[in-house]
Amino acid sequence: MLDATKSTEQRRLLEYEPHAVGIRFNKTKPDAVFKQKTSDHDQQHCQANKNRRKDCKDYLSRIHNCDVMIREDITVDEFTDVLLGTRKYIPCLYVYNKVDAISLELMNELAHQDHTLVISCEMNLNIDYLLERIWGELGLVKVYTKKRGEHPDLSDPICLRKGATIERVCHGIHRSLAEKFKYALVWVSLIHGYILK
Repeated sequence: MLDATKSTEQRRLLEYEPHAVGIRFNKTKPDAVFKQKTSDHDQQHCQANKNRRKDCKDYLSRIHNCDVMIREDITVDEFTDVLLGTRKYIPCLYVYNKVDAISLELMNELAHQDHTLVISCEMNLNIDYLLERIWGELGLVKVYTKKRGEHPDLSDPICLRKGATIERVCHGIHRSLAEKFKYALVWVSLIHGYILK
């Protein structure tokens, strides 16, 4: 949550400090593998395109017995992250509050940035959309259970990650339920109340 009146300064600080300790916001892990080996021979295997192979060999000059495979074009900083192996890549949603105190041009500029949402608690602007975006960014879904012959209990959902299995739902209810479970009828709510069976 950032203050829209101090947007650039706060965002810079928010990105700088986690980046310094190895947290990368809204980036994907580079498609590269580094494997240190224990061997008597002094070998380096580097699979990369021709432009990067020389850079890779120069960078690994002090590391002996290793395999490196680079499957995409990456920067030197990303290559360093692969070598260290301790970096975390997490999604981040920048939420700017107090947009009622800034100009419409600045609000429009902030709203069109990637992974950004503008809200105003005083004017109750975009609060519902913020909740939707949080659920979407985290990849969560609500699962409602239903007993035979009764309506679904919409007051007490089970929260799971997208792609969860029926077995995971059973474990969310009780750990021994999955062993005794026989079958399930699954309905997926699509758009505006249409039901898919």
